Amino acid sequence: MDKSIKCRISLSLFLLFLLATACTTNNNADDDTNYEPEKMSVIDHVWTILETQASWIRGLIWESEESEMPEDVIYMESHDIPFLITQENSFTTQDNDETNAISEMLASVTYTEYHNTRFSYSISYPTFLNHEESSINGDGCKLSLNEDIYLVVYGSHNIFDETIESEYRKNDIGSYVYSRQKNNWFVISDYTEDGKIFYQKTVLANNVFITAILYFPPIYKEAFDPIIKQVFQNFPK
Repeated sequence: MDKSIKCRISLSLFLLFLLATACTTNNNADDDTNYEPEKMSVIDHVWTILETQASWIRGLIWESEESEMPEDVIYMESHDIPFLITQENSFTTQDNDETNAISEMLASVTYTEYHNTRFSYSISYPTFLNHEESSINGDGCKLSLNEDIYLVVYGSHNIFDETIESEYRKNDIGSYVYSRQKNNWFVISDYTEDGKIFYQKTVLANNVFITAILYFPPIYKEAFDPIIKQVFQNFPK
């Protein structure tokens, strides 16, 4: 907490002390006839100010804590799966050996399957996405190779009886590099704020929206083209 806020809190507490002193002075009044009504009036007034000041102090503390958070961090909640991302470029610095190793891995991909029991859907995904983080409520998971290459998949109930067209229009379609809607699904693709490519497919089935989003650096775009086709063409199974 910065010094200015501490000073304001100290001043507030000093004013409260003066009010409490005034209340004590009234308690010692010589006029017994008017003592009880005056006593209750002052106490009620002091309590009202105490509550107001306490609320004000809590607000100062809250504002101070918010101002101390890094400005480059934002919280993005995608349906029921929240993830912390930064506006800065989060790519790790990769040397040529690491880049070549990933490129070779992407050239010979094998696939396995994730099945979600809560919403009864499945998706094929590359086995190199071997780190799984399941969501707390069981609606999906995050499958990743590292912080730059990962797949997010989840389902959500269509509680407002939306159509696939209305869900598609919620996105700012004109701003995306690619977008398409057909039958019971839509796809969108573009760049994230930190420079990754993302490819998303959302399907409405049995009044449930099922979504998968793949993220990867642009340097691997050609290698991911056949992977995107394999993962999304028959999603969800």
